[in-house]
Amino acid sequence: MKRQWCGERGKKENCVVGQHLLYTDNDLHNPFTCVVASDLFLPQDWANDRERCKAAGIPDDVVYRPKWQIAVDQVEEVVGDGVRFSWLTFDEEYGSVPAFWFGLDRLGQRGIGEVRANSRCWPTRPHCRSSQAAHASKRVDNVCRRSGVFTKKKWRAVTIKDTTRGPMVWEIKTARVHLVDASGPVSQPTDRKYWLILARNPATGEIKYFVSNASATASLQELLEVAFARWHVEKWFERAKQEAGFGAFEVRTYTSLIRHWLSSRLAMYFLAAETQRLRGGKIQRSRSSRWLMPRTPWPPCCGSSPATRRPTSPHAVVTIRTAMKRHTEADASEEDGQGESSAAILQRCEYGHAGWSSWCAG
Repeated sequence: MKRQWCGERGKKENCVVGQHLLYTDNDLHNPFTCVVASDLFLPQDWANDRERCKAAGIPDDVVYRPKWQIAVDQVEEVVGDGVRFSWLTFDEEYGSVPAFWFGLDRLGQRGIGEVRANSRCWPTRPHCRSSQAAHASKRVDNVCRRSGVFTKKKWRAVTIKDTTRGPMVWEIKTARVHLVDASGPVSQPTDRKYWLILARNPATGEIKYFVSNASATASLQELLEVAFARWHVEKWFERAKQEAGFGAFEVRTYTSLIRHWLSSRLAMYFLAAETQRLRGGKIQRSRSSRWLMPRTPWPPCCGSSPATRRPTSPHAVVTIRTAMKRHTEADASEEDGQGESSAAILQRCEYGHAGWSSWCAG
């Protein structure tokens, strides 16, 4: 518990910060979404005071890790449990960290995420190493405004999806750039190239910057669909707080916190599976008047036959988000045991197919 930035309040407050990995199939009509990993973000001053941690029941192996490192570790653990992702997507808190991208590259995971305007890259690889400003890395927003890799290209309109207010259309420009590798004594451009995508909303003028480690032959349409799929995360947290009390905890120990998160996650898993099962029995008509085949999403271990099991989703993504819970003093029961992870449940249910996923700290 520490006075730190609280996204829910939009300012610094005493709060608990957790990080959660969400899995979703990104189905627009009948999505299935669940949390497969949850970790406590432990501030550095807490991690340095082990007696304080012991009093709060925090194990010795829970130490300070930057949020991007927690995210990489979560994906590695969940993939090891048998869950598979086609894509990962996240906000600028993660996308702006080159080391995070290197971690995804090491795991062989494709991702696309927002980056801050002041993130740096090289539009072209410098011919020599020099301390002169002309050879230094450039800000992403300046590259998009002034570099020839963008100024010589025309805007391309991309329809992301159909919404109740009409098509969601963004204009984009793209280029392949080098990120900044600061792992050595001197910063240098990466050997490989990454996508840098400039996206502009023609209706509002809003500008977004995205980076992706997808191959040069990746579909830009698919990249943008993944990049704008983080709404599943916000929707899950909204429903979890309303239906399963995800944010209504008043606990004093680490074990109680993890137990509360796990109980809410299991309740949401059951609700998501039942909702998809009941909706899946109906044939739905899309906006384009194309008939959609009915879905049978309920895992085999929960009653449906393997013959009717839902096929693997053609898309898969991971998203990252930060959510906080303000601290309040209250009595709480403290019991041992943390239960089985959702990732293990997905594997046991043979339901770990490719799907959209997300992180959140909350």
